[in-house]
Amino acid sequence: MATDPRTHDAVVVGGGHNGLVTAAYLARAGRRVLVLEARHRVGGAAETAELGGVRVPRLADTVGRLRPSVVRDLDLKSHGLRLVAPDIRVFAPQPDGRAITLWSDQARTVDGLPIRRPGAQLVPGGLAPVEEPGVRDPEEIRNNLTRHLSGVRSGRAEAQYNDGGLV
Repeated sequence: MATDPRTHDAVVVGGGHNGLVTAAYLARAGRRVLVLEARHRVGGAAETAELGGVRVPRLADTVGRLRPSVVRDLDLKSHGLRLVAPDIRVFAPQPDGRAITLWSDQARTVDGLPIRRPGAQLVPGGLAPVEEPGVRDPEEIRNNLTRHLSGVRSGRAEAQYNDGGLV
């Protein structure tokens, strides 16, 4: 498709989600915008496909940091945007049969984390206390994990390790 570059105020290279948002804002500001995309479809990581009769993201598993202002400014809901917040955010099964599940409920995530240490025994709701010098209380470990998971949720993750354990 041949176009005269003098008929456009802006050319956006790449029709992924960032390029499309940029082009939409430029067009809203009254600019004549040309979006160039090498693929036969636009959307990039946010492209939607059909799987078993259900529309699903082809690549992205999260909307990441989709700003509410973008949703509002571009009226994305009227164009079909529907966000779903699943109870399970991550499920990571291991070859040995163990698994980690990260829930949208932080307390549920922390309660389900298997904390391994010498002498520890799993009991309903967590670990049985172990009376060993130098071994921290399971409640202290749970509080530290809660603090660190809060940082991950808010984008301010910071982990510190001391004597091989999370502090």
